[in-house]
Amino acid sequence: MERIDEIKEYAHENNVPIMKDDGIDFICDYIKNHGIKKVLEIGSAIGYSAIRFALTSNDINVTTIEIDKNRYNEAIKNINSYNFSDRITIINADALEYDIPESEQFDLIFIDAAKAQYTRFFEKYKKNLITGGVIISDNLSFHGMVEDLSLTHNYSTKKLIRKIKKYIVFLKRNMDFKTSFFEKGDGIAVSEKREKTQDIFGVLDELDIPYKKQEHIAIFSEKDADKVTMELEGIEVKNLFMKDKKGHFVFISTALKKRADLKKLSKTYGFGHLAFCSPEELMQFLNITPGSVTPLCSMFDVDNNIKYFFDSSFKNNNVLIHPLRNTATISISFENLEKFMHHFGHDFTFIDL
Repeated sequence: MERIDEIKEYAHENNVPIMKDDGIDFICDYIKNHGIKKVLEIGSAIGYSAIRFALTSNDINVTTIEIDKNRYNEAIKNINSYNFSDRITIINADALEYDIPESEQFDLIFIDAAKAQYTRFFEKYKKNLITGGVIISDNLSFHGMVEDLSLTHNYSTKKLIRKIKKYIVFLKRNMDFKTSFFEKGDGIAVSEKREKTQDIFGVLDELDIPYKKQEHIAIFSEKDADKVTMELEGIEVKNLFMKDKKGHFVFISTALKKRADLKKLSKTYGFGHLAFCSPEELMQFLNITPGSVTPLCSMFDVDNNIKYFFDSSFKNNNVLIHPLRNTATISISFENLEKFMHHFGHDFTFIDL
């Protein structure tokens, strides 16, 4: 039996989580094919993946962090058995408390530690990633439970799954990175660091959503809208972000000149009296300022705090909406707006207002 197989067997016998074969093979192939030389790993366990990375080439250097003392000691033993102590540096520390100087840069950062802390790991160590480098995250399927929550009835596991889902949305809406998802191992995301921050038009382009754009004066009200000669085809939309005292947040999109029957909506869906949200709540939940509210803001609703309602007249039509600023309008088909919403994990309800 080869030494690497002995490490895998030890992991199996001692309930130490390591990557599935096709998952680790996927990352090793990525390292080979993209000329990766420096790797930072968050979550060493017993050193299995770090050793696999080092085995891909003699000029690969890995820095890996492990919080558990026993696993750290086992990892050192395994690393030394390959004489890799000169190429694999292992640190026994809490990765959220340990600091790596920003001057130390890596080509690839691999996150495979506490799943509930993935977003914090990502945010903390992205400064140590070169432009064009990637952050790879593992276990985003979590044994199929992310796709099918009915596979578990454990409260703590369900809570963890919700955090993984939240992390997936965080990756999708992060305009500093381009993330691709792969059905390898237990679900892998590869997030490439962009040279410059992407804008909403880049997001639409990546989702293959066609649109037409018109620049114009800032529009804050229907009166302002009347001053603009709209050259785009579609239904002009107004958007209402509202709340009730029960803690419900509601996003309503309707035709510009149509008056929304809020009492009917509240009665039908069990809301209390609906009132407009404050500018602070707009920024908190939708990352937008008054006057620029648009269904595209849904990309920032990471926690799915909001219920979305669209005028049924939008079906099979183009809609005219702001691209996160009120000095422009874009025309897209409602079918593609629906595609955008679903990409960021949101459903909606058609209503007759």
